[in-house]
Amino acid sequence: MDTVELPILVNGELVHGTDAEPHVIEYETGVRIRIPRVTPQVVQDVLKTSRLALAELHLDEITVFLNEVGRRWGDPDHAGRAEAVELASRITGYPRVMMASDYQRIARACDRAKLYDIVETDLQDPLLLDDWIPRQSVFLRAVPKGRVLHLMVGNVPLAGLFTIVRGLLTKNVTVAKLPKRDPVSTLAFARAFADVDPAHPLTRALSVLYWPGGDPVEQSFVDASNVVCAWGQRSSIESIKPKVPMGVDLLEFGPKESLMFIGGDQADWDAVALRAAYDLSVYEQEACFSPQRIFVEGDADLFAAKLAANLDTVLRRLPAGFAPIDKRAHIARARQEARFDGWRVRQSEGAEWTVVTLPDGEAPRLDHPLGRTAYVHPVRDLADAVREIHAETQTVSVYPWQRGMDLGERITLAGAGRVTEVGLMSRPRPGFVHDAMRPLHAMVRWVAVERGLDYRGRFRDASREEFERRIFGAPASDEP
Repeated sequence: MDTVELPILVNGELVHGTDAEPHVIEYETGVRIRIPRVTPQVVQDVLKTSRLALAELHLDEITVFLNEVGRRWGDPDHAGRAEAVELASRITGYPRVMMASDYQRIARACDRAKLYDIVETDLQDPLLLDDWIPRQSVFLRAVPKGRVLHLMVGNVPLAGLFTIVRGLLTKNVTVAKLPKRDPVSTLAFARAFADVDPAHPLTRALSVLYWPGGDPVEQSFVDASNVVCAWGQRSSIESIKPKVPMGVDLLEFGPKESLMFIGGDQADWDAVALRAAYDLSVYEQEACFSPQRIFVEGDADLFAAKLAANLDTVLRRLPAGFAPIDKRAHIARARQEARFDGWRVRQSEGAEWTVVTLPDGEAPRLDHPLGRTAYVHPVRDLADAVREIHAETQTVSVYPWQRGMDLGERITLAGAGRVTEVGLMSRPRPGFVHDAMRPLHAMVRWVAVERGLDYRGRFRDASREEFERRIFGAPASDEP
């Protein structure tokens, strides 16, 4: 087994070892990671980071810096990035091309214009982060809450990279807890900050650490945070909730299911099947926005056949990564159970992909194995599939796109937070809503300086003197 030594990042500085024995993580892919343990001294060093230096930066300075980080990170020959692609692929089992694509996307997301789009999407006006903006009878501003703790998940590398950008855009000191699934990607991206300027307030405001689940050190960071962003499965979210004290905001990015609706009023089954196959293949279907069930008007079995053929096509572009034995066993069991129930199963020779067509009217909740597995359900009308949406449905992709507009209100009222076109499930459009919330909104405090009575404002029907008389009554007389 190959052993790789990773550092941690404490206030922008690399720490290659502490006084305690390092954590050791072993992967079925044949890699062993050794990473420094977070000691009480490390906790103390992280928590003494000044919040003022970052809060005093203008958003323009932040976007200039992040733009340069993105420019360097976007270079495929950047040494840190090239090494991270290789190592992260070996650890996660995702193919190199998928890891490289994720890294390129975060590089593009650091473009200054796109960063301003992110702020505008969540806060409506980027000026609110730096200036007192008149709103009715007050001057309004959004100030950082202080410190944001990110408890990350490793199934989607892009999410880990993107979540720390959110914290820094809102001028919050940012602590990122690396996920066991992928301790490489976020750490490598964060190291690029020091390449730009090791003394910059953004670099100094970022710490990237690792501790295993249940480690007591976690409570120290939770207690010292103003916002906790928790990513992961139900058990992970449920374990963190009792630890978050009153006054600390918890943003939950928990488990979600996503669905796909295919209308019968489209002309090219091959084209839509290719787009659906791509949505199924990204991140081996492990992302919250990955479709698990597909509802099809018309000839669902014909669509399933087209989907199977296109999954083979996409497989050549996005080869399947390493699948642990438990996952392969789960896929094999799901195939056998489907055949036992009399459902039609199309599959690759190995465990790369599976397409199951169910009879009309059957849509049971299943123990889904993921791994590019699609359950295809015939429906007479896409409106009938809305009943399958629930509170933990994240994304519903629809084809043709106009059907998404037509059904958008029903889909979202049923519980989904995002409706998009088939083929774009992993590529949210600018302005998108993440898990039915605006995360940046929760990372700032909304403060106001109210105008005095000399400012009349809307609907004021009296002078200052008359208004004061109404409130306070007649002034006391000075006569004896």
